[in-house]
Order: sequence, then C-alpha cells, then structure tokens
Amino acid sequence: MSTGAASALRAVTRLDGEIDAAVSRGGCVDMASVVFEDIQAPTLLIVGDGDTQVLELNRAAYQRLPYEKAREGTRRGATVAVD
Repeated sequence: MSTGAASALRAVTRLDGEIDAAVSRGGCVDMASVVFEDIQAPTLLIVGDGDTQVLELNRAAYQRLPYEKAREGTRRGATVAVD
C-alpha cells in the first residue's frame, strides 16, 4: 500500500495557499485522516473499483473533506498496478 497519498495530503495542509489541487491515484489517504478537515485545496481521489479495500478507505476520506464535492464515481474493472 502506498503512503505517498497521505504524505501529499499532509503537505497540502502545511503549504496552505501554495497548493492549487491534490490528486491521489490508489493511495492510502486514510493515513492522513488527522488533517482531512484542514484540506482546502480541491482533491481528486482516484481508485479502481477492483481495489475494494482502498476504495472504501478513499470513500470514507471523501466524505470527511470539508468543501463542496462535485462527484464520486468508479471505473469498472480498474485496478492500480504495482510493479
């Protein structure tokens, strides 16, 4: 599991105003749960529907983001390949 997404979201809160947007592709954003309410930059969480554990963690994170959300969706059969 990737911790890069959590690190990026923590950085968004520390660099308030310097980050325009954040994108996570299949990362474990739950590891940054203590800062969810502080995230002000638009955040895109991308997870394939085949990654059920990460998908559930990202859905929970999505609900806790403090700003208005535009949409949530999944791409059928998508997974995150790990080399």
